[in-house]
Amino acid sequence: MSIYILVSNINTREDAKQVEIQLKPYREVLKWTIDLSDDEKVLRGRYRRT
Repeated sequence: MSIYILVSNINTREDAKQVEIQLKPYREVLKWTIDLSDDEKVLRGRYRRT
């Protein structure tokens, strides 16, 4: 399993919903979160190694 921590430009829950739509088809993505309260809007993701 790999964990990625990325700075994003996701600012709203609506933006997060669009990210969810884009990530949903990928079975490798186990879990992801976005910290909207952080200035850098950190996107964290756990991914299964393929």
